[in-house]
Amino acid sequence: MLRPFVEDLGRVREQLGAERVLREQAERERDVLAAELEALRETRDDPEPTTEGEPGTETPAGDTGEPRGRSGSWWRRFFGFD
Repeated sequence: MLRPFVEDLGRVREQLGAERVLREQAERERDVLAAELEALRETRDDPEPTTEGEPGTETPAGDTGEPRGRSGSWWRRFFGFD
């Protein structure tokens, strides 16, 4: 009479153990992703300062840093040249 209940209890314990393993794995992955996100936020908030003379840091002549509006070509805006 108790045998079916004991068998059910064993299956439930196995399932509980499997769920516990999956939860622990998900928590580890969450912690890794949270650390990566924090590192990305820190990099975005604290960009490395550029020093003068590095290639690609020169400001083009006459460029004040203000957007040109519609006078620039679309492909320059698209590729980040404007």
